[in-house]
Amino acid sequence: MRVLLTTQPGYGHFRPLLPLAHALVAAGHDVRVGTSASFGPVVEREGLSASPVGLDWLHGVESTIPPELKPPPDVTFDTFFAHKFVRMTAERLATDVAGLADRWRPDLIVRETTEFGGSLAAEMLGVPSAALQVASPTLMTDGVLTAVALALHDARARLGLPPDRGAVELRDELVICFAPPALHDPTFRLPSGLRSFHPGLAPGSGSPPEAVAGLGVERPLVYATLGTVFNDPANELRFFPSIQEGLGDAPVDLLMVVGPNVDPASLGDQRPGVRVLPYVPQRAVLDRCAAAICHGGYGTLLDAVDAGV
Repeated sequence: MRVLLTTQPGYGHFRPLLPLAHALVAAGHDVRVGTSASFGPVVEREGLSASPVGLDWLHGVESTIPPELKPPPDVTFDTFFAHKFVRMTAERLATDVAGLADRWRPDLIVRETTEFGGSLAAEMLGVPSAALQVASPTLMTDGVLTAVALALHDARARLGLPPDRGAVELRDELVICFAPPALHDPTFRLPSGLRSFHPGLAPGSGSPPEAVAGLGVERPLVYATLGTVFNDPANELRFFPSIQEGLGDAPVDLLMVVGPNVDPASLGDQRPGVRVLPYVPQRAVLDRCAAAICHGGYGTLLDAVDAGV
């Protein structure tokens, strides 16, 4: 079976797809990842095939977004979300996936939940689709869904698809969720098609990378991260010196991960037992950690819970 996984071009969007992607490959399926051309090397480093589709941009790198496509100032979160993940990206990705089908026609399309072009493309091609949860289900409030539905309505019309004014297609879609049910807000109405699974570990996530060798061996290891997006040197990076100040002379090792687009040297020289890196597969290091200090990001939280940290 040919399976196309579609994702926004960001680590936090892509990495939750890895357990599913590698499980499909291990089962003998032909798997490709549809994402921006600039993000393709990240996909290929994970041993997967990338198909360049959609706008060529990188999530979290504002300079890669054409000025005419940037969200208008002073928008609400609902409108911002719909603009960035639907109006800016979905229609073009759907069109490119439909073009890809002339050479490689998928039998199934699985999108991550902030990438909406995959479901549009599946409908255009007449193939089944599903979504994989990469952010808290509570992100999709009624307000966000309404804004997304309005944006999708316009895209659907231009793509020749029938109207779906109530976002019925989205609300009824199969959603694969790797979060334990106990983490869901009991007051929030979950999608009717949501199903929870434990993903297991993706290949390459079972042992720490060489760059962290020696940490957490003789002393407890503390892992600090703000994920892969919120690492603006003028704002969020001040978080890391604050951690060091708070830990003081505590007898611990410290691993600070500042984001793939940040130079670790920007934090200056470090004492022994402190390592600053741009990026690590965090599940690989969490097994040896005593604590994780983070921004509450969905992927970081799930990895920490899974590792028992």
